[in-house]
Amino acid sequence: SSSPAATPDSCAVMTAFNSQSPEPRSRAVVMSALRRASLMNQWMPVSWLMKGFIGHSEYLSFDIRHGSYLSAGAVTAGMASSGADYPAIGVAHLTKRFGSLLAVDDLSFEVERGQLFGLLGSNGAGKTTALKVLTGLLRPDQGSVTVDGVDVLRRPVEAKRRIGFLPEAPALYDLLTAKEFLEMIGTLRGMSPGKLDRRTDELLEMMELSEFAKNNIGTYSRGMRQKLAFAAAVIHEPKILILDEPLSGLDPRFGKLFKGWIKDLTGSGGSVLMSTHVTGNAEELCDRVAIIDRGKVLATGTVREVLSAAGAQTLEDAFVTLVGGNRWQRSPSLPPTH
Repeated sequence: SSSPAATPDSCAVMTAFNSQSPEPRSRAVVMSALRRASLMNQWMPVSWLMKGFIGHSEYLSFDIRHGSYLSAGAVTAGMASSGADYPAIGVAHLTKRFGSLLAVDDLSFEVERGQLFGLLGSNGAGKTTALKVLTGLLRPDQGSVTVDGVDVLRRPVEAKRRIGFLPEAPALYDLLTAKEFLEMIGTLRGMSPGKLDRRTDELLEMMELSEFAKNNIGTYSRGMRQKLAFAAAVIHEPKILILDEPLSGLDPRFGKLFKGWIKDLTGSGGSVLMSTHVTGNAEELCDRVAIIDRGKVLATGTVREVLSAAGAQTLEDAFVTLVGGNRWQRSPSLPPTH
């Protein structure tokens, strides 16, 4: 290896702890060329490769201060407390171009834990492009994105484990049944067979799709497909949801149920980033909103703060004021209005 030789200052004791027991299962000395400070007090889940010989419910801790074991309680406390140090989602100076088109222009915002954040903009404002960067589907030209403290660009797989994503136009497999589709998604998510079976049945019941669970997805209506896509997004019970126009295609009754579910998620400490062009949904649901146009944030804050900034009574009026209601010129091919 071309790496510099490890020194005693860069040695660490790596200990695996079972979540159910205070006794360490295994210990190994890790020789690393990293600086001592860069390894200090790091917490990380066991990787899939390590699970074969360490276990499924264990975590690794590095302790190079004394070379001694940390207690299982300390491991749990360290992992739990780290989440309060950073937002659920962080976007800083995000820029994305497609040729000469500037789709996202220096976009910055944060979604805190337990918060429902609305990204509000017209069609083509850059909402979907921003969400695709957030979920690792596109690489930005500039800027940084974190999910639960994980850098999406540097550690995309780890970031994707922590989120559920509902795209604007979900890609479903028409020749699979709903049950087969959810089982496939859950398996890819690494869920155990028993938990996956229970969760699949639970979601099909919630989405009122149990009766159609063995029908091919290609026979589903648009609303049924949207409900199935939402079930796939939440099957692994993520604490962070990214939803692109989630109410599209849903009937009013099911739309109301859906709103209740995402409110319950944020009420239990989860976080939701939702894009929409429907101001009524944003005003009803969101704790904070960002109004964007041509890829740039025009205003951000609570609904009340945005209304005050725009001097408007409703979010719809604020949106039109900020974006510019007369910006789009009438086509000369249309007949004049009187």
